[in-house]
Amino acid sequence: SPFGFPIYAKGITQDLIEFLEGRKIATRRVFAGNITKQPGFNLPNVIFGLPGCNDVMENMLWIGCHPGLTKEMLDYVSESFDDYFRGK
Repeated sequence: SPFGFPIYAKGITQDLIEFLEGRKIATRRVFAGNITKQPGFNLPNVIFGLPGCNDVMENMLWIGCHPGLTKEMLDYVSESFDDYFRGK
C-alpha cells in the first residue's frame, strides 16, 4: 500500500501501538479483520468463526508512509522499534 506499512505483531499489538503512539508515530489497526464483529455492519456470526480474520483483527497494525518522509523521520521510526524490542 502506498499509504501504510502493515505489521504483524502477534501478542504485543496493543502494547506496540501504545509505545509508537507515545512517540508520535501514527498507527492504525487493520480495518475490518473479521467483518462479522464490526457493529456497524450488523452481520450474523459465521458458523466456522473466521479464525484467520480474527488473527488479522487482533494482531495487525499499520504505520503511515508516504513520499514526504525524510531519512531522519524514517531513522526515528527504526530507532523506536529498536527501543521497543530492546525493552523500552
